[in-house]
Amino acid sequence: RKLQSGGDDGIAYMSDETDLWFLCFDPSSRNPYTGYSWIPVLTSTAAAICSIAPLPFCKLVSNKGSGSYYGLYQYYDTNYGQCMNYPDGIDVDSSWRTARAFAIIGGISGGLSCLWFWFSGVIHHSSPSVDKLRWQASAATSLFACLSVGLSLLILDSNLCDDSGCKLASEGNVILAGCILFGVTGVVAFLGFPPERLPPLNPPEHHTVTTTILPDGRVVTDVVVTAVR
Repeated sequence: RKLQSGGDDGIAYMSDETDLWFLCFDPSSRNPYTGYSWIPVLTSTAAAICSIAPLPFCKLVSNKGSGSYYGLYQYYDTNYGQCMNYPDGIDVDSSWRTARAFAIIGGISGGLSCLWFWFSGVIHHSSPSVDKLRWQASAATSLFACLSVGLSLLILDSNLCDDSGCKLASEGNVILAGCILFGVTGVVAFLGFPPERLPPLNPPEHHTVTTTILPDGRVVTDVVVTAVR
């Protein structure tokens, strides 16, 4: 709330200004995702799926020598033909722990950026500059997710791989694709523009309260309501 004092006329003005978020969604209205704005929405969705879905499984990397398959939390048991948990007491070195940590960080940050991109077309702020800033923050979050998901592949440098070394297996290639898609998402979002701002279902209002002090001491208050555009 802001108070502005008048001059000799004894008039004081008080205005009540509020930052507002409002919903812009109407099934019968036109699609707000136009031009480049569709690309980050779709690529972030694909990236999030590729980065998160393979993590619980066991064919992330394969040993070049033995041909055994390993994941972050399970390995492939050839005797049973299925994924099994690592035995208790297994030595998890720094590269392996780092890969696990960044896999979680990448999944969370990537999932958040995906949600922000999806909701950017239907939830807007009263200030267009805030919408643009949120779009750019989503782009930065996608680039951070790209880095985090890429660091989850440090499992290639862990003690799971002996002198023969390891290579990416099927699920590892899917995670690599998710890393690349997050990078594409961030770059395109920085180069493109946020979705079109559609008229809100219930336009938010801006209330301006003007208080006038008359010479005889009486106080007159006027309230002006205008729609925020």
